[in-house]
Amino acid sequence: MKNLPKKIYLQLGEFRDDTDFLDTDFGELTGVTWADSDIDEYDQEYIHEDEVNKLRSLVQAQKELIGFLDISIVRGFLLEESLKKVKELRNQIKELEK
Repeated sequence: MKNLPKKIYLQLGEFRDDTDFLDTDFGELTGVTWADSDIDEYDQEYIHEDEVNKLRSLVQAQKELIGFLDISIVRGFLLEESLKKVKELRNQIKELEK
C-alpha cells in the first residue's frame, strides 16, 4: 500500500482524569478512531512497525559506533581501518535517520 502514515494517534475518547485513563482496558473501549495528529489529551501515538524497526536499527548502529570508538580511545589511537569502520557506521546511521 502506498503513502501509509509513519505514525497515527489513536483517539480513545474522554476520561475523567489520569487514574480513569490508566484503569481503562483498551479492549473494552468502543468507538476508537484515529487521526494523523494529536488532538485530545489522552490520544495515544501509534508508530508503524517499519518505523520502530528503523529506530531499533539506528540505536543499535549508534551503540556499535560508541563501543567501537571507546575501544579505539582506550588503545590510544585510531588506525586507518578503524576510521573506515567509523565512517561506515556513521553512513549507516545517516541512512537510518532519513
